[in-house]
Amino acid sequence: KNAEKEVNSLRLENLNLSIGIKDMSTDQYLEKEARDRLNFGGEGEVVFVIPDNMIEFAKKEVDSIVNPKVQPVYESGSNIDKWLQFLVLGV
Repeated sequence: KNAEKEVNSLRLENLNLSIGIKDMSTDQYLEKEARDRLNFGGEGEVVFVIPDNMIEFAKKEVDSIVNPKVQPVYESGSNIDKWLQFLVLGV
């Protein structure tokens, strides 16, 4: 039974590879791959090439903005906190 499962698995993999080869031999696929690898754009398109290190830097910057690790400027119970309570709550 294991041999049958392996044969069926290999047949399925072979079928998937055959389909992939057919897809990869189309003009559309070849054009897309050439444009992606050579950083070319089609007519009317603009290509932006962003270095990998800039993407990592941007992720860190966004994370620091979204998840700040800075404590509030004022302490709870401070004069500013009392004014905020007075202005917002009227207390």
